[in-house]
Amino acid sequence: MLIYDSRYRSMTIQIVALIGFLTLIGWLISNTNQNLADLGKEPSFGFMTEAAGYDINQKLLDYNSTHTHFRAAILGLLNTLLVAVLGCITATVIGVMVGVARLSNNWVVSRLMAVYVETFRNVPVLSACQRTGATPPQSCTWATALPSRTRGCSFPGWCRPTWVCGFWRFWPCPLLRSA
Repeated sequence: MLIYDSRYRSMTIQIVALIGFLTLIGWLISNTNQNLADLGKEPSFGFMTEAAGYDINQKLLDYNSTHTHFRAAILGLLNTLLVAVLGCITATVIGVMVGVARLSNNWVVSRLMAVYVETFRNVPVLSACQRTGATPPQSCTWATALPSRTRGCSFPGWCRPTWVCGFWRFWPCPLLRSA
């Protein structure tokens, strides 16, 4: 029987999955077009030639709020590439230093680096960002001691009303709650 043939069964499962995926994509496109038609808008990239109306502080190219959305998108792409390259360089330097220190003959240095490596090994980046990337709100006076954005510090929305600054999320501190 064909159902017991693993080649037939795997091909059938893949075809069914592909049909389901294409059906989902078709429904999403149809639903988007219907919603845009209900709003009286057409699906296009015409807005990319309109003035953006917002500033970007970190810029590698000349940019102000009168430039187009397309220029803002290019600038965002360049900023992303810059941060990615700098992040790769920094991670490489830190990785080499920690790796060499872990192989050190000094017992304390070797063990500290072993703890560092075992602490951060296999930790998803998003999880690490959630634990260490949240910064206090603008109302905190000690915000300059922590990383911040150019327009002030911010919390993720889920920890603003209850927990302290994202560093110890399960340690409530009413004195540090944002206004």
